[in-house]
Amino acid sequence: MAEPVGEAAWRNLIDRLVVQRGRLAQHDELHRPMTYPRPGASEQQLQAAEARLGLPLDPHYREFLSVADGWELYYLGYSLLGTGDIGAGARWQSASDAVKEFSESSEGYFAAGLGVDEDPDNWQPTGDTDNGYDGCLYQFVHDAPGCQAGNVFELYVGVDTIWPDLYTFLTNQLATLTRWAVSAELGPHSDPWGRDIRREPPSMADIIAKLAELSTRAAPNDQPAQLHPGASQTDLDALDEKLGGTLHPEHRELLATTNGMSVWSLGRILSVADLHDGVVWCEALTRTQEFEDRQLRDSLLMAEMYGGSPIEPKAPVAERITQIPAVPFAVFPAELYGVDLRDGHVRNLLSDEIITPTPIPRSTSEGTVREYLLSQCNRLWWQAGQPTP
Repeated sequence: MAEPVGEAAWRNLIDRLVVQRGRLAQHDELHRPMTYPRPGASEQQLQAAEARLGLPLDPHYREFLSVADGWELYYLGYSLLGTGDIGAGARWQSASDAVKEFSESSEGYFAAGLGVDEDPDNWQPTGDTDNGYDGCLYQFVHDAPGCQAGNVFELYVGVDTIWPDLYTFLTNQLATLTRWAVSAELGPHSDPWGRDIRREPPSMADIIAKLAELSTRAAPNDQPAQLHPGASQTDLDALDEKLGGTLHPEHRELLATTNGMSVWSLGRILSVADLHDGVVWCEALTRTQEFEDRQLRDSLLMAEMYGGSPIEPKAPVAERITQIPAVPFAVFPAELYGVDLRDGHVRNLLSDEIITPTPIPRSTSEGTVREYLLSQCNRLWWQAGQPTP
């Protein structure tokens, strides 16, 4: 069983979690409204939970509940159960069912990944989530091969970590909340820069250099980013005239910084010459149409061989991309990007919500050219292991 750490240690940890939770609530709307742990459970509440459970609570976990009787939405959609949830109610049943279904569907691989015997009856819910099973928290009730009573684990696909106890797990969560709080305070896309870029915005040249650096860090075995000298103002004026004055200022700024660019994570951003002659764009249209045609043929063949419904045929690619008025921007395998003439946003012209409406309105755009590139920097920074700027 997990050894108690003392009420003072629990109170200190919980107070620190509250501080970071508060920072997140202040700067990140996903963490609003602010939530707090419930007051500690009484001895009567603890004994009632043990009676429902049919065995004593782990002393370490019992100590936690005596300090904080659960915490609703302590982080994103994750909650810590209280005594009122233990052994009773829909939340307990839902979390219990989730781990059993998860273990059954994984056909033993989940338990094998954890390195423990597959015995869901030994996995007591400690926390739940509003996202199905993802992030449900469990505690081992009894010692068993590969685990000890009081060890905890989260239900995640591909994550096979057993924590010694709840205190250790929540200490790790504190570090996670702190990182997110710092990021939220700095503002959007600031992580790769280590500063609030709303106050000290990087230049377009800085952004391109950061993209090149992070793409190499994230995938050192891939081809490095290919940059070029910026286009001249004369060439840019000629392109803008050809486009009827629709070249967005941020698109122009990018081309003045690097006249075209290839990065494995973004594909090929078109140069002034590419936008003049349209060859690369037309070749990408052809390849994308061929890709979709193969998908349809494969779907029809699978339906013929195994039954079921094939995918629905789509209108030609060249027709669908015209539904969003845009200047061509970049090509990626089976993807075509343009700068929307209406708002300057970079859009995937084949998957934007205008083309494929969804019940929940959404936008595939990550903003104008500058915002799009900053988003890509942020994504590469995470993929590169969050290097210190």
